[in-house]
Amino acid sequence: LLLGKCKNENFSCVHGISIKYFESIITLLISSDLMIPSLNYNKETLLLGKQDLIINQGNNYYFNYPNGIKISVEINWSELINNYHMNIFITSPSFLQNSFLGLCGNYDSITSN
Repeated sequence: LLLGKCKNENFSCVHGISIKYFESIITLLISSDLMIPSLNYNKETLLLGKQDLIINQGNNYYFNYPNGIKISVEINWSELINNYHMNIFITSPSFLQNSFLGLCGNYDSITSN
């Protein structure tokens, strides 16, 4: 956890997320220096139909995958830590319930996971 100021003469901070869906890889970054989100993706992402897959509204990004998985990323500035942070929300269709394991939970409706 970094509690100091990221934007100073000694260092900067870059926050990011990478999303892998089969062979598609999307990376969203924000730098404390540039203060502009950077979205990168591979050619396999284009095969999914980028216009339907990626929606950008300011510092909010929405990724809607063909199987119904939806990922929302909100990029916000925090005065408390003088830096950016990302809120990430994942919505899974009910037919995929109990098929996930990992950092974001198991999507089995048991909130204690």
